[in-house]
Amino acid sequence: MEVILNEKIEKIVYKYLDFKQFIVLMGISDIVFGLQYDPDYHNEVYFVEDEDSKYAKIRIISGECLVCIQLLDEVSEMFSLDYTNSRKVIGSWVGNTLKTEINSVTALPKSMLTNDGIYFNIKKK
Repeated sequence: MEVILNEKIEKIVYKYLDFKQFIVLMGISDIVFGLQYDPDYHNEVYFVEDEDSKYAKIRIISGECLVCIQLLDEVSEMFSLDYTNSRKVIGSWVGNTLKTEINSVTALPKSMLTNDGIYFNIKKK
């Protein structure tokens, strides 16, 4: 029974994260190779709330998923999940969204973030 409940919660969290309509930004190779995520060509991937943002809520580097603590807090509180399960479901959603395997999911502590998220600076055309 617990497995079914967990699958239901995971589906609800997936829908919630889909509803947030994150924009996926990739490194400069994104311009050359298109929008299909390919770990051989993209070094970093960012999930941002709008195209002009310099702050990501999620950052992927070589299969490692870094999650902004604010997003982790939001998912944990909204769905009554502990941090471990919140990290797992966010990482699973990211892997599913990018159609790739995520090796690990780490929450960045507030001391490493701005108020808005993970600062990044990539070249965009």
